[in-house]
Amino acid sequence: RSTLFPYTTLFRSVVYGKKGEYDTALDYLKKAREIHHMFNDIPREIAAIGNSGKIYLLKGDLDNALLLFNEAYSLSQRIEDKK
Repeated sequence: RSTLFPYTTLFRSVVYGKKGEYDTALDYLKKAREIHHMFNDIPREIAAIGNSGKIYLLKGDLDNALLLFNEAYSLSQRIEDKK
């Protein structure tokens, strides 16, 4: 696979989210999160988690949205603590 695959997966999720195809967007965000985690690309993993939270927010699922926003925040704090 191309080194651009992780980025295009994240970008595709944005398009599906804008189209209102939230479940498809979440599928791409899950893939993006897994890929970025595998490559230890923590900032983009955080972006995928946060974007997933945004999709859940758009779906009206506030509990899952908050869970993911908190997860993204927690992960970002661990990065800050290492600096």
